[in-house]
Amino acid sequence: AETPTTPGSGATVPAAQTTAENEHAQAGSETIPRFELHFLRVSERGIWVCDAATDVEALKHFIRRVMGAFYVPVVFMERTPSFRWPFLSARNDDQSEPVALQALTTQWQVLQQECAGYVVCVGKDAGHWLGRIGVSPVCQLGDLESLQTEAGSKRQLWLALQSLQDF
Repeated sequence: AETPTTPGSGATVPAAQTTAENEHAQAGSETIPRFELHFLRVSERGIWVCDAATDVEALKHFIRRVMGAFYVPVVFMERTPSFRWPFLSARNDDQSEPVALQALTTQWQVLQQECAGYVVCVGKDAGHWLGRIGVSPVCQLGDLESLQTEAGSKRQLWLALQSLQDF
């Protein structure tokens, strides 16, 4: 709404905003984080987490090859749990980073109850966001393409998995 400055002048200025409108405007100026994580349970103890930049099906194929080299059978969950932020698209809901971290923490706690003796992160977003909620991966890797093509990444993964007592 706009209010004229002087009667008949035709000039206008914005009307005073309410406190709620000011708070929403301030919240709206905050950058809403946008990310996506996929959780692939690979064993009784292991979860691999990848970000949206990673092809989940191609990663599953890669995981089968890697775990096969350790003689560990892989049975993926029927549905791959995912976490997407922003979760809601409503403009009036708080979608700030603290709220995103709280929601991710809640989902992680549910997954951790099922398993999560160790975590492998594939993709920079996966490592970044899990690190923000205090999850320490046994291995933080770049994207799937570099993992499949770079010897250093493969070696890093191999050494990290060898260090585990149990898969």
